[in-house]
Amino acid sequence: MKDALQTQDLVELFARFRAVMEARKEFLIELDGKVGDSDLGLTMSKGFAAAADAVAGSTEPVGKLLVRAGMAIAKAAPSTMGTLVATGFMRGGKALEGASRIGTPEMRSFWEAFLNGILERGKAKPGDKTVVDALLPAVRALEKAAASGEALPTALAGAAAAAA
Repeated sequence: MKDALQTQDLVELFARFRAVMEARKEFLIELDGKVGDSDLGLTMSKGFAAAADAVAGSTEPVGKLLVRAGMAIAKAAPSTMGTLVATGFMRGGKALEGASRIGTPEMRSFWEAFLNGILERGKAKPGDKTVVDALLPAVRALEKAAASGEALPTALAGAAAAAA
């Protein structure tokens, strides 16, 4: 993995998100059916397909690209989770305004803003058994990684472990 992500890396990442959400659509539908209305797989596959289309071929700065992806998700997937994810990407993208790349400090800023957007928009709190309970430890791990100057791959591995 690279020590910093640039625009082309994000374009490729959104194409991967699209493929993963499409591949996991039925699993997400089944999972959501246990506690919700079974639309999570449809929402995420539609939202990330729209985001991938919206950023394909982009050459704009990383922050603007992330905002564009969030706007596409908001339009294509106006459900609760779609709105929360869209808000996260839009807030995270705004936090990176002017950035040309995403290293560990920028990744921390992105995820902190993403989390804060979800907290504000969704009114969830830590301990409510929502996505917040995975994002908060990941953000804290990224804060520590940024403060200690960790390389992006190491910082992301630590954030993923903390989220799990």
